[in-house]
Amino acid sequence: MPLKSLSLQNKTKESYNITKIYNDKVLLLENNFNSIIMNISDLDAFIKSTSNTYTIANYHGIDKLYDRDDIKYIHTNNMIKLYHVTVDYNNEPDYKLFQPGIPKSAPKMEGIFSSDFTQQPCKRVCFSTSIEGCINAIKDGIYYVRDDTTIKVYEIEVPINENIKFPNDLHKNYNVKDADFTQEHWYMSSLFLRGRLYELVDWREDFYYTVDDYEKNIFIRTVLQRNNVDGKYIDIVKEYDFFDVLNYYFSDYFGGKDYHIDIEEKFPDIYKYLEMYKEECDIGFKEYIFNSKVKSLS
Repeated sequence: MPLKSLSLQNKTKESYNITKIYNDKVLLLENNFNSIIMNISDLDAFIKSTSNTYTIANYHGIDKLYDRDDIKYIHTNNMIKLYHVTVDYNNEPDYKLFQPGIPKSAPKMEGIFSSDFTQQPCKRVCFSTSIEGCINAIKDGIYYVRDDTTIKVYEIEVPINENIKFPNDLHKNYNVKDADFTQEHWYMSSLFLRGRLYELVDWREDFYYTVDDYEKNIFIRTVLQRNNVDGKYIDIVKEYDFFDVLNYYFSDYFGGKDYHIDIEEKFPDIYKYLEMYKEECDIGFKEYIFNSKVKSLS
């Protein structure tokens, strides 16, 4: 028995037509105004939860989806599993339509050199390839889980296409300097996801130094240029990934983590000035979790 059956002639901007199915897992609904990816099993929940806003055009029930000529079935190995975590689990629904936006905690242009950005902040839904990465990407995420170990996790497997921005892109073009560390991904379209409760039952903690191009410019002006450092070394600092440079250097100085970059060997002059003027580098740090374990509560 059809759950929804509407004439295409009566289709409005709030009507969605099923057009693609990926690997029996993900359903793409689209019209001229928006697109949504979701798990097929969540389709009924989507209809019920958005019945006052959306209608589904030409939907005749899941059991008949694969016999339809107007639906394109796609099998692809180019899929990626993504997670979104919220610590505000009591106030977030079990089923939620995520629409692209700019988080309040996103880096602002004010106070940072505009040349540090190749593109302005853009609307997105934030994900990571792991629950742990999501927690580390949340502003002060470690402090939340110290107080309350319950989290709500939304997950989905989506096709790799132009709607996804990967960590190297976020790092290079959108000032997300810890994207490689947290494996943060951006999804540029809407998704309808089911959330489940988990408990963080075990984890370890460490920290890394938070630097961006603002600190890089301070270092160049107050340390290198002030001490008449050869311009070729300043050019190296400008071109090199300052996040990795300082994390390796300070971690090595404090006997910490083993980063792959040998600053002392590769850039001895930069290392020398870091050593001489380390007290003048006003660098913060961010705590993170690793080797974490979670337990499903639902």
